[in-house]
Amino acid sequence: MKMASRRIVVATTAAGLGTALTATVVVLAGADERSAAPAGAAANERAWRQVPPTAYPGSTHISDITATPGGGVWAGGNLSTQSLPLVERLTSKGWARLAIPSTLPKVQIHTIGASSATNVWVGGSMFKPGATSLLRWNGAKWSAHSLGETFLPVEITPMSANDVWVAGNADHLKRWNGSTWRNYPLGFRAQTISGVSAKDLWAVGLSTDRKPAAAHWNGTAWRRSTLPGIPVVSGGEMSARLNDVVALAPNNVWAAGSVPAKDATGRMTARALLARWNGAKWTTAIGANGTAYSAIEGDGAGGLWIVDGTVLRHRTKAGVWTRAALTIAPGRQPRASGLALRPGTRTVWAGGYVPKPSPSTDIRTMYWRND
Repeated sequence: MKMASRRIVVATTAAGLGTALTATVVVLAGADERSAAPAGAAANERAWRQVPPTAYPGSTHISDITATPGGGVWAGGNLSTQSLPLVERLTSKGWARLAIPSTLPKVQIHTIGASSATNVWVGGSMFKPGATSLLRWNGAKWSAHSLGETFLPVEITPMSANDVWVAGNADHLKRWNGSTWRNYPLGFRAQTISGVSAKDLWAVGLSTDRKPAAAHWNGTAWRRSTLPGIPVVSGGEMSARLNDVVALAPNNVWAAGSVPAKDATGRMTARALLARWNGAKWTTAIGANGTAYSAIEGDGAGGLWIVDGTVLRHRTKAGVWTRAALTIAPGRQPRASGLALRPGTRTVWAGGYVPKPSPSTDIRTMYWRND
């Protein structure tokens, strides 16, 4: 859970978007961000290092990672070869598996969220055909919640044991009040939810007209929020969307995603999309061809970490951009599925996987941290 553009000239560092944003969309030109990042890192940026994962037989991967206000870090994924869900928690000795009884539905985990060590939720589809489900850990045992056969959870945001929001493949959110589930219409398909309190939440995603969308929860109702017009090229199966959002403060909310585009040869590609809410309006900026933002998280010092394919982008509070590579064996391309800032620190965890380099090898779970 994540708690917690202009008339001005844009400084186009090769590592990311401009250092400032305004009320109009800024289309950034210049060197390809993927290959022309600055060699030096910002003074307050820390290097990422690999943390040994637990070894399991067959293919495994982490789909999502989250941190609780108490400092706990949790990850959800799947033991794909065994068709079993995988939940791990960070302990003083490293990552350890939290077993799920075989009597519960075998959920293929897409998302994990937690407000405490006694309120941890995972959700996704079933390994075998059937209703999509959520599983909840209350500190002592697991229980199952069914959301029906058509609602596929993509994000879980628990504010407390009696206040849990779920985004899925529908134009509404689902909310748990401790005893029942209720639908809250949005008018667009949310990808994620974040906020600074239970009465100040943001949901972002994509609308039916294939454009990025956002809505705000004030404790009583969800209201759509206007985003600046974003130039979108028709991309077949590709859609312009906001994939993730992080609220650093009520007047400092950032969302990341991508928009379809065409490269110099006319082929379809993507361009990273970054949006910021300053308490009064949204501003946006667009990155270079071949970039796409999938996850965003605070760095604990007023800045941001953003997942862009196989690399991480860092924006300091002052607006300085750099990039970092995730350490791994030479020749392999790791992917981070999610980021989680450990509250009260500047330690950010990344969970993901390393794709198989050949048909004879397996996909492997992987963790990194930046301290």
